[in-house]
Amino acid sequence: MKKIIGSILAGVMLLSMSTVCFAAESDVDTLSTEPTDERIYVISDESLTTNKGAREPSWGKGTLYTSNPLFSKPSGYAETTTYAGTAYSMYALLQLIDADGISYLSDKPYAYNTTSVRTSTLLSPTSRCSFHGSHGIQATSTSGWQTTHTQKFID
Repeated sequence: MKKIIGSILAGVMLLSMSTVCFAAESDVDTLSTEPTDERIYVISDESLTTNKGAREPSWGKGTLYTSNPLFSKPSGYAETTTYAGTAYSMYALLQLIDADGISYLSDKPYAYNTTSVRTSTLLSPTSRCSFHGSHGIQATSTSGWQTTHTQKFID
């Protein structure tokens, strides 16, 4: 009987040590400041570009992609794409506001004669934040801009 109880105690001790090691390993991974390739980004918001006051069809759309892993901080990026053909000029911009009210801006890439443009990925330092995308397409050098905005709040 004592051998059985001793074996059970030894087994429980081994299991608890491996759990502690696993937790420590997991804590180290969550301290990463760069998003990993294993993140899954989903479409959080999508909006058609429009030209205020003009009655013309939309030239494209703005899309906001976010990832909110269970044991990590949220991240996201913005993308602007045309529906067909190339645009003379286009841009995308992403703003991240963390839980402390601190605002971060992505680069604002302008692309010429292309079908899409994408911002860099922003990684939130807090688990609660909001992402705000600004998107714009100019069909020709003499046309106006069609713009739109996207957003996602993460609690």
